[in-house]
Amino acid sequence: MAILCSICQDYLTERPQALRAEEDVIMCALTCGHLFHRVCVSQWFNIGAAAGRRRQARTFLLTMRSRISNGDEEGDRMVRQDRDLKKVTEENLRLHAQQEELRQQLQRARSTLEEEVVAHDNLKMEYGQAASRCETMQNELQDGKDMKLAIGTATKCTGKIGGRKRMLLKLTEMKTQYDETLGQVQQLKNMVEKLQLQDARRRQKIVIYKHPCCMEKLPGKQGASKPTAGRLLVNGNGFLD
Repeated sequence: MAILCSICQDYLTERPQALRAEEDVIMCALTCGHLFHRVCVSQWFNIGAAAGRRRQARTFLLTMRSRISNGDEEGDRMVRQDRDLKKVTEENLRLHAQQEELRQQLQRARSTLEEEVVAHDNLKMEYGQAASRCETMQNELQDGKDMKLAIGTATKCTGKIGGRKRMLLKLTEMKTQYDETLGQVQQLKNMVEKLQLQDARRRQKIVIYKHPCCMEKLPGKQGASKPTAGRLLVNGNGFLD
């Protein structure tokens, strides 16, 4: 009966192609009950082992490739996060520097405003003093006018009254006093005009600093605003209206 090798499909009595010339044809049986050429069985086991190793190597390479790919993605994600963190940090530093600069500008504006308020109060006090002096000068000037009228009357009566020289001397003194009073009134008028000009300039600065974007409540003021002084009006003769 002719029996075939289940591996090479040749008859067991024939020499298989894998058998070298110096080797003899040897048959073997496995536990499954099949008959094979021994060289075919040995070659089959070697090929199976190599295939198994190739499968293991392929599985290892695929696993490593997956890990490397995942590692690259994780690395890219970390790089992006680090770049975003750096941008956020730089933006925070820029905003902090801008906030510090604005705080210093606000502090300087507040100091300037406090100085202007103090100067405005001083100017208001000077206004009060100037108004008092103007009132005094006005009374003196009125007295001078009355005195001038009396001088005119006395001059008409000098021919009828004795002591003409004494009367003329008195009249000269009164005229000198009247001229001095007029000079003081003119000086006071000039001073008031100068103070009014300074006050107008300070008012303009205070209005600028009281803008809502720059104005803050001064400490201890409880939201109360600073009193402002009205204009001190002086007519053409140097009197208060």
